Amino acid sequence: MNLVVYCGEVYSWVNMCEKVDRKDFTLLNYDTVEKWLKENGEGAYLIFGTDVIPVTAFNYPEVPLSDTPLFQFMKRGGTVIWAGDVPFYYSENGGKKVESKLNPFPFDTLNFADKVMFEDPQNSLVGELMEYRPVESWRPVQGHPSLIPVSYKLNPQGSITLYYSTWIYRYGKGSFVRLYDSKYVDFKYLLSLPERMAKLNEGIRIRNFRKLRNLLLKFPKFKVMVLIGDNNVGKTSVLEALATLSDRLFEENAKRIATYRGLTQPALPSPTLPFPELVEAYVDGDYSLRVVPPILRNPLESLIVFSTVIETGGPTQEVLNEVSKVLSNFDPNVFYLYLGAGGIRVLSLDRTDRRLLDQGQGYRSIMRVLLDYAMFKPKVLLLDDVEGFALHPNMLEKMFHHLLEIESRTILTTQSMDVVYYLAKVSLERDFRDPVIYVILKGDDQEVMTAQEVWDRLPFEDPRFTALAKRRGRSSV
Repeated sequence: MNLVVYCGEVYSWVNMCEKVDRKDFTLLNYDTVEKWLKENGEGAYLIFGTDVIPVTAFNYPEVPLSDTPLFQFMKRGGTVIWAGDVPFYYSENGGKKVESKLNPFPFDTLNFADKVMFEDPQNSLVGELMEYRPVESWRPVQGHPSLIPVSYKLNPQGSITLYYSTWIYRYGKGSFVRLYDSKYVDFKYLLSLPERMAKLNEGIRIRNFRKLRNLLLKFPKFKVMVLIGDNNVGKTSVLEALATLSDRLFEENAKRIATYRGLTQPALPSPTLPFPELVEAYVDGDYSLRVVPPILRNPLESLIVFSTVIETGGPTQEVLNEVSKVLSNFDPNVFYLYLGAGGIRVLSLDRTDRRLLDQGQGYRSIMRVLLDYAMFKPKVLLLDDVEGFALHPNMLEKMFHHLLEIESRTILTTQSMDVVYYLAKVSLERDFRDPVIYVILKGDDQEVMTAQEVWDRLPFEDPRFTALAKRRGRSSV
């Protein structure tokens, strides 16, 4: 791994360079850091062992911010790791520490006094995935859309303000990782961070929502995820919680959840349709958060689809034209969809002309999924109770092929062995090149399996029952 440590002649709070084994790491100094930054980028990591920025790496404002060696390095995909005092507040110039008070970020540090601001910040979902251990926070920033929090302070002293103690700032193809805003730094953890970031999984965390007290799901990158578990384990609640992370699609999700739950007030938030206390998602490198009181950061535009809530209104003719082309993969007899008397009508090659409402449930279910995707273009499609869509196995396979080809990711719930089997079968037909995962839930326990792992087990066992049991058995040996 291309990892180097910068060691300057001056520092503010921390000097970790005395702890570095020079045999294991390349050390840069004031004179060599500029050349290294200009020659490296994607896949390279620079840890600042002293918390003062050298002007040889960051010569702003003499040159534009984007032209400084450090920001050029990040633009090409490099990662900068910083701990200690405020980044860029002090500069090193010719062996001297200068109070330059520079701030290249679109947000401000909140505390410059020599005192702790928060004693007990907690990990965000990303902090949990990185296995970070928060310490007291001296230099937090106010929550900002450009940041991925690693640790934060929620609602201090009854306010609805969100503070980030440590964070990740994306720039170009790279990032600036700010950890340990404190005089205490775990240097061993900093040295392990590049490997942790290279292997960083995705995840979901939901707190106090229906049965889910504190659910933390960790999983690899996926195209389609299947949630499997006992009745009343909270599979649908996971989808509903994720639906509250939406902004553009928020009202649509609220209406559907209210209809599904038989509630009279369709708007969120409301006394009858509560939010989770907290819901976070880290998917495809993007972080989303909603906290009660209702703070929303970086919405995840997801759309929930219930098998029992079938709607047929709303699409334009342009959307119907798009769906007509895709629907022919499911039904070769389809010629054209259009808006007519009684809503959407299906014109077939055999010259029949029928209302969509007169079609069978499975046909209408497929149409609902296709229409929803064409109309709303969600980043994540949430399909609840797929067996309730009443699809023939042939149609089920075609739907899975479709879900693996669209731009959106899909999270679906099921109790059905048909769904488990045919999705694994489709994955096999596609040489397992699409990341399909199964998440088996049972109480507070969980297990993640790939489609290939499920396919290999299917001839001998039902993973819905045996996966977690076998893991518990192995752990007790």
